[in-house]
Amino acid sequence: MCKSRNEAPFVETHEKIEGGQSVDKACHEAGISEASYVKWKSDNAGTKPADSQRLKELEDESLRLKRMFSDLSQKLEQLQDLVDKKL
Repeated sequence: MCKSRNEAPFVETHEKIEGGQSVDKACHEAGISEASYVKWKSDNAGTKPADSQRLKELEDESLRLKRMFSDLSQKLEQLQDLVDKKL
C-alpha cells in the first residue's frame, strides 16, 4: 500500500464493519472502493488501529533522528576540516 495514503477512512470503515454494517455501505459512505478496503485489511491483518498509529509515529521519529544524525555528521566533518587547516 502507498505509504502516503491516509488510513483514517479505512480505520473508520473497519470499525463500522466490525459494528455490523455491510462492507459495501461502509465503503460507499467513506468514499473508498471495496477492493481498496480489502487490500488495506489484508495488509493490516492482525494489527489494531492504535498499532498503525504508533508505527507511523515511530517511522516519523526515525526519519527525524536520521536527519539529525546527518546534520551533526556534516557539522563534525566541517569542524574536523577546520581543525586540520589550523594545524
